[in-house]
Amino acid sequence: MPSLRAIPGVLSPLQDVSPLSSGPRSQGPYPRAHQGQLVGTEINMGMTDPIADMLTRIRNASQARHPKVAVPWSRVKENIAKVLVEEGYLKEYKKVKAAQGAGDELIIQLKFDRDNRPIIVGLKRVSRPSLKVYVGAQEVTPIRKGLGINVLSTPKGILVDREAQRANVGGELLCSVW
Repeated sequence: MPSLRAIPGVLSPLQDVSPLSSGPRSQGPYPRAHQGQLVGTEINMGMTDPIADMLTRIRNASQARHPKVAVPWSRVKENIAKVLVEEGYLKEYKKVKAAQGAGDELIIQLKFDRDNRPIIVGLKRVSRPSLKVYVGAQEVTPIRKGLGINVLSTPKGILVDREAQRANVGGELLCSVW
């Protein structure tokens, strides 16, 4: 049979390659444990929404009846905690030096009624990094027919919806509490 010449654009057949042996394989739940890891064991991802993290920690701690909760400190979180204390949803807060790592912590004392039920019934993040929600001074809708509050970030600082309407300023609607 005559030899065929190579046709441009068509690959020649591949040669058979013997399987690569890497030694004895481990058995059990991690069969590839002998191969090592490509990434470190410690995953250090940045927090995308620190305010939502703070609200979730408060919500979880109050549902679990913990007397206090620690959150990483930031000026905005401290101002939100200040507003919640002034409105009677939290007992108190204080900024302390963190025990581990860098930065400070905000220790928040939660508030409960006589039957040990949390004062905060609901806590919802409204504006988030992927969808900012801005409202004008008169556009803020009452929460639970006035029994809850909206927390806004305004040019005059972090304010409750009533104070923002009184000062005639709008801003970013951070969260709702009831």
